[in-house]
Amino acid sequence: MKSLTASLLLAIVAMGQLALADITIKEPSAKLYQVAGSPMNVRWTTNGTVPEFVNIVLHNNESAVYAGDFAVLSGVRVGDKSVKIELSQGMEGENWHLVMRSMTNGEEYKVNDQVAKSEAFEIKAKGAEPAKANETDNADDEDDSDESAAGVVGPALTGLSVVAGLSLLSPTWL
Repeated sequence: MKSLTASLLLAIVAMGQLALADITIKEPSAKLYQVAGSPMNVRWTTNGTVPEFVNIVLHNNESAVYAGDFAVLSGVRVGDKSVKIELSQGMEGENWHLVMRSMTNGEEYKVNDQVAKSEAFEIKAKGAEPAKANETDNADDEDDSDESAAGVVGPALTGLSVVAGLSLLSPTWL
């Protein structure tokens, strides 16, 4: 009986995790590193019920300097399926994730629920040769032909505010 209860509980938890599958972040990805001081394409696909608007944060829990969430954009319309952001210098390192958090309450999402998370990716120092998009596997991007880039959104990471409301204002790396 205990194993049946445990299995049922795991199934319920797994069903809750399925909500993340409604938005799939295609870029950034592990296959395509980013360069500080350069625009970063953010592209995603949707399926099923998704929030209308999300906040986008950069997350890194493996860095002693940049642990946690860093606000990037607020009020991004999910239906746009792409946006460009400018990466500030000083954020170089590995194990970055782009995270989308719901801005609205709905039947399946509440405010600040994580609704999508990218693969881990690396941010290289300014001046590094940008990765070429054709070096990645775009075979699963057939349905993206109607998507258009939204342009560079500012102020992007200028000022780097932590989602919790704190600010990191260090002019040595901004």
